[in-house]
Amino acid sequence: MRSRTKPRLTVTVAALPCAVLLCAALASPATAYAVDIGVASAVVPDAHGQPAGGAQEELKAGSRLHSDERITCGPTGRAQLVFADGTALSVGAGSDLVIDRYVYDAERGTGEMATSMSKGVLRFVGGRISKKRDVTVTTPVGTVGIRGGIAVVSYSPGGELMAVFLYGDAMTVRAGGASQTVRRPGLAIRVPARGPAGAPRRVAPGDLRRVMGRSEGPPRAGPGPPP
Repeated sequence: MRSRTKPRLTVTVAALPCAVLLCAALASPATAYAVDIGVASAVVPDAHGQPAGGAQEELKAGSRLHSDERITCGPTGRAQLVFADGTALSVGAGSDLVIDRYVYDAERGTGEMATSMSKGVLRFVGGRISKKRDVTVTTPVGTVGIRGGIAVVSYSPGGELMAVFLYGDAMTVRAGGASQTVRRPGLAIRVPARGPAGAPRRVAPGDLRRVMGRSEGPPRAGPGPPP
């Protein structure tokens, strides 16, 4: 079993399958808190996962996601991640993503989720958590909050952040001491390398196709979220 430092993420007992709880109870104190929070449901090769304090390993369909996991995709790699509350992230080629916080109470259908992305593109499809509070994606130039919906977030190091709202309640981008919120699908907010978030604008069809193409999930089907 891979060694892990104490994670910053937790999943409530109600969200875990009995088999996972049993394994955690029997594990040594150093590993008892290393619980699953989701699964890679489909993968195109050249995608890797690295838990906190652990070694990097190739992601495969069915690979379990853990606390503070770092997900990286090479030039041809892609991964679709499904979490315990039904949230799905399609991580595109050339991306570097960390699951900073994930807490979920299955009985109440509530929780928290926060990720950070240093480069790349992801497509977010909200699950139960985002129906009641924003799920955040933080980049070096700004943070995107998504409430109950679908959005695509793209960031190029030294370039710009672009967040496209596709469906749901709202999307808010905070950057440079300012924030912009959209509630109409098809609107995008851009943040330059240096500067506040720009006013929402309808995304150009060409830009939407380009970003969506980079963020589409892998074609192969795999197992669903943990029971």
